[in-house]
Amino acid sequence: MSRAIVALILILLIAGSALGEASVWVVKTDSTEMYVGGTIHLLRESDLPLPAEYDRAYEAATVLVFETDLEKLESPEVQQKIMAGMMAEEGKTVDKLLSEEVYQELNEFCQERGVSLEAVKQMKVSMLILTLQVMEFQRMGMSAEGVDARFLSRAKADNKGLGKLETVDAQIDILLTMGEGQEDAYVKYCLMEMRRTQEIMETLIGAWKVGDLKGLYGPLVAEARELFPAVMAKLLDDRNRKWLPKLEAYLQSPETEFVLVGALHLAGDVGVFNMLEERGYTIEQLK
Repeated sequence: MSRAIVALILILLIAGSALGEASVWVVKTDSTEMYVGGTIHLLRESDLPLPAEYDRAYEAATVLVFETDLEKLESPEVQQKIMAGMMAEEGKTVDKLLSEEVYQELNEFCQERGVSLEAVKQMKVSMLILTLQVMEFQRMGMSAEGVDARFLSRAKADNKGLGKLETVDAQIDILLTMGEGQEDAYVKYCLMEMRRTQEIMETLIGAWKVGDLKGLYGPLVAEARELFPAVMAKLLDDRNRKWLPKLEAYLQSPETEFVLVGALHLAGDVGVFNMLEERGYTIEQLK
């Protein structure tokens, strides 16, 4: 379940479109450089091979940096912690938190997908929605081995160094609290988007492959920011600010890093690239 856990926010972590390019950039100082790749956490076989720019960045790097410790995320201890955190406290199950109208809409969606809502209603709202989203991705034939997982396997085989930008606990906290306090609106919005999963993902996977950050803040992301500003701040802005000192430290190291993060972290006023540029770093897209 580890990598599939991030599937719910997958549509918020990939880039827009422009022909002839990829979601890979190089950040430069006067004496060092660091490669940055926008990732997508789940892929289909038809989405492979990855654009050649990823291999170029990988070969140039001695250290690969991920959002979190992916190996620890796979550990039995962390999986047990996630499983325990999935269940709602008394009085906070979906039937207690949702209005009758939204609960009925959720129940209808579950019935369409062959899921008994009665059997899973003890889960936290965020985790129940996440489970349903994972099912939608599976219906599309998407594999848990996305960009991050593929490069982790390669880095271990090639004895490259590994780094991370945040703890596993920090990521788990985000996943367990998505939509908290706005359960009705959050569930209604997610159900609407899940019914469009095929359409959305076909567009966004194609866009990710060619990496135009100008397309990131399209209607989908703009709507999510308007409806759930606190969620988006916790998901993106707050994390970007926390990552910045670590990224700058990597830029000062004598090694060459290849940083792999969800591409939406790279764009926007509080995006990683804008903050780095404000500090005088040069950023170029690989072509």
